[in-house]
Amino acid sequence: MKYRRQRGQLVDAMLDAHFHIGGRKLAIGAEPDLLFDVSSMLHEMGAKVAVAVTTTESPVLARVATDDVLIGDLEDLETLSKSEVAIL
Repeated sequence: MKYRRQRGQLVDAMLDAHFHIGGRKLAIGAEPDLLFDVSSMLHEMGAKVAVAVTTTESPVLARVATDDVLIGDLEDLETLSKSEVAIL
């Protein structure tokens, strides 16, 4: 019962966030596993991951919902996201 309530709270929070995040282009820089998790959650709320930068190659990167994942650093993230993209 505890998990059912927590799941309901999560769904409510995602629905509320959808109105703020939905349709936005985002740039994310993170370790591969965190990049996948965060981008998946934001994709489910209607965001488009326009720029994804991570530190190392990993099999999970093939599952990230974006066109391309760059292996780089925060400077690469900043350079790639100069256009109208919100950085996370």
